[in-house]
Amino acid sequence: MTDTTNVAQLVPTTPKKRKPVVKPRDPQSIPQSVDPLLVSILSCPRQHNSPSELAFRNFMWSKLAEFKNARTIGPFNMQEKSIGFTVKAADDKRSTTLFSCHMDTVDDAPPADVRKKLDYDPTFGFIFLSNDSIGRSLGADDGVGVWIMLKMIEAGVPGTYLFHTGEECGGVSAKANADKEKKYLEQFDVCVAFDRPNSNEIITHQRGGTKCASDKFAQALSDKLNALGQFQYKPSRSGVYTDNFEYRRVIAECVNVGVGYEFQHGRDETLDYTHALNLMEACCKLEWESLPVDRDPTEADPVTNYQQSKWYKDWKREYMGQGHLDWDDWDSAPAKKEPEPKTHHPMDPVPTMIEDAMTATLEDIRFTCDAEPTVGADMIVALVREVARLRAEVDQLNVLLGGA
Repeated sequence: MTDTTNVAQLVPTTPKKRKPVVKPRDPQSIPQSVDPLLVSILSCPRQHNSPSELAFRNFMWSKLAEFKNARTIGPFNMQEKSIGFTVKAADDKRSTTLFSCHMDTVDDAPPADVRKKLDYDPTFGFIFLSNDSIGRSLGADDGVGVWIMLKMIEAGVPGTYLFHTGEECGGVSAKANADKEKKYLEQFDVCVAFDRPNSNEIITHQRGGTKCASDKFAQALSDKLNALGQFQYKPSRSGVYTDNFEYRRVIAECVNVGVGYEFQHGRDETLDYTHALNLMEACCKLEWESLPVDRDPTEADPVTNYQQSKWYKDWKREYMGQGHLDWDDWDSAPAKKEPEPKTHHPMDPVPTMIEDAMTATLEDIRFTCDAEPTVGADMIVALVREVARLRAEVDQLNVLLGGA
């Protein structure tokens, strides 16, 4: 999963930090009871396009080639390629379910043969990155998703499995697939991503509330998983971003399942192996084709918070006035005349813009900068002005209080 840090952490206020994981005082080496395939995946550093990640892709290709049904999906460019694998049902009928994960992770880029050292907490069944290990993270985001899908393939679960590249760099191969492989994706009604922290969410909405799946589908999946294991899954609309966000306009039901990792993208990342193991076993038993499809993938995305704000509408109106008529959703009706704004100090921020920017995540900012660079620039400028204003206030308070 991509970064979920709130933009409010970039301004001079006291940021809310995630509570660090308390590692066991006496961690053990990984026991033989932990699946060696998962250990092998987590031990490999997988920064996108690094030597070790490229070696891991070769490992994946050789692993899937054993089943003689693997293929590459996407443009010829190596950076944009996904690895796909299809398991047909016993009656040779092709499943309409697509399973998704990504091979890269937020990590270092050592030589291809260097491996990380892992520890295990036998009390709770958690896997950690050893204190003296190389690596920027454990890599359960999304190594555990890769592992679950490989085990499902071994179990012969019907469906198509797509192993993406460059998710942590903005969904490199998923974006390429959505752009150039639409016909391939149209055969699927469902896309289930195994790339969500924690262990109780079925994500239906990503990137600030964009609907990717129906509540009916997510509830049905939650019920089936809960019946197969000691889980507490439920639909959630608090998703950030993973690869199948790019497929929401083609595939009706695109959900993201919590697989048990936490504190991703850092050395405190953990994996609840007990949960991941139980989830994998449940996924191998679940009848995926029995889930209801209840969403129209052609429905328009909702208007996001920043698009509803006055500063965005004013900017868009000015942009349209310059003759840039490339907006599909622009209402050409004349806008109501706004009252003249009160005169304020030039360093004062535009209130609505700051409110929107301060509640955005870094991924929201990146998405805005990519889709509408001018809007993104305006948001960043507003944040910089707010920082300058707050610093000036602090300096003035220091003077009044007799400080330096």
